[in-house]
Amino acid sequence: MDYDTEAGHLHNGRCLTIMRILLQAEFETLMAAFSSFETPPIIAVATSGGPDSLALALLAHQWATARGGKAIALTVDHQLRKESRQEAEQVKAWMTSHAIEHHILTWVRLDDQKKLESAIQATARQVRYQLLGDWCKENETKYLLTAHHAQDQLETFMIRLAKGSGLKGLTGIQAEVRTDFGRILRPLLQIDPECLKETLRTLKQDFIQDPSNENRDFTRIRWRKLLPSLAGEGLTPTSLQETLERLNDAQKLIDQYMDIVLSRYICVYPQGYATLQKDIFQESVEGVEEAFKRILATIGTRNYPVRRKALREAIEALKTGKSMTLGGCQIINKEKEWLIVREPVAVGIDVEVERPGTYLWDERFKVDVPLEAAPCRIASLGDFGVQNLNAILKKSLNVPSIVLKTLPALWKGEELFHPLPSYTFTPRYPLNSHANQI
Repeated sequence: MDYDTEAGHLHNGRCLTIMRILLQAEFETLMAAFSSFETPPIIAVATSGGPDSLALALLAHQWATARGGKAIALTVDHQLRKESRQEAEQVKAWMTSHAIEHHILTWVRLDDQKKLESAIQATARQVRYQLLGDWCKENETKYLLTAHHAQDQLETFMIRLAKGSGLKGLTGIQAEVRTDFGRILRPLLQIDPECLKETLRTLKQDFIQDPSNENRDFTRIRWRKLLPSLAGEGLTPTSLQETLERLNDAQKLIDQYMDIVLSRYICVYPQGYATLQKDIFQESVEGVEEAFKRILATIGTRNYPVRRKALREAIEALKTGKSMTLGGCQIINKEKEWLIVREPVAVGIDVEVERPGTYLWDERFKVDVPLEAAPCRIASLGDFGVQNLNAILKKSLNVPSIVLKTLPALWKGEELFHPLPSYTFTPRYPLNSHANQI
């Protein structure tokens, strides 16, 4: 564990001046860019112990308490390094010294997650957001702040550019993202990370230096080492900002067009499936591809969209009348439309429930578990459950059998306790606000 206590040196002290403004006024302006908060504001802050998140926690604490609210620091212990618990406890001590509520969220890995030999950073990121989101949901906290800054934005842009990302990816890290618990907010996206270090040094606040930040095995770190050379050619976080603004403007125009396309050809049903009209081929090739990409994300809940090459090949096959699986979905050919349903074998893992409440299952459904059902587990209805449904009930539901298999049910052991609990379809990636929601 390496703590940084050295004095800063950026631009002959210019950053210290910026930070004095940031502490008192600029952070207020950054937070004002977001839509209104509840009163008093209760906000969670992802706090790893690095300089960026520690500075954000202190700034957010000052902002929230000035409004009668509070900031709550959350530290995720991934248990990937032997020092991780000690570091998490150190962050807790620092937060306590500032009168900031703090919680450590520990990743308890499953057997198949014990050895992470590839995609370590991507897996850790996914787990981190899952744990943070779960805490926010359980504690009814609607806002989660993360400390992504201007250098993160530039690195992300270059990584996505190198991978051939489309326009959506090249619009960069978004300042505000809506989630099933509320919103993720990133107020520091235009702030130089060196300024955040200077803030802590001015406050005489130590921070943790993560050794993985020097590990060239990681793609992001290799790009980070290239940034000084790129800056010499004029590519800096500041110059990138104008490009990102233009790309975001272009994306907004596409979104407006897609709102029309999606509302015209797609119907999304509360049982978590959709229909896509075949006359969508009247639209542009790009519009067709984007419609398929979005509906597959809504029904299939995959973290990443289907690759463009695979999507184009699939669309050409669908034109010939074929059915197929793609992106966690089954696409079933009908006379005038395609039926797009969750692929049964891709349905999420069971959720064990100890007490009544509302639980997220399969990243798509909020399922209500009544008092008489707990404890139980939430799992798909499956073939067995469908076979045991009353025939009259099946007919009244008017839902394809393949869809029924993928709906949530409440089980006690191997016994089907409640085949049709109350639920709401809340996909991770909603189609859009204008699509036909039946």
